[in-house]
Amino acid sequence: MIYSNACEYAFRALIYLPQMPEGEICKLPEISENEDIPYHFLAKIMQSLTRG
Repeated sequence: MIYSNACEYAFRALIYLPQMPEGEICKLPEISENEDIPYHFLAKIMQSLTRG
């Protein structure tokens, strides 16, 4: 099955989050840089997930 870039980026961002130490805040620029995802695209995706 082929996923869109947005779907792949969302999966990668959501997989990245649980790897953070408990109680540590993770900001979008960090996820964007470490996962090589365009920042503005990631912000749009995460905003959509948050609303959902």
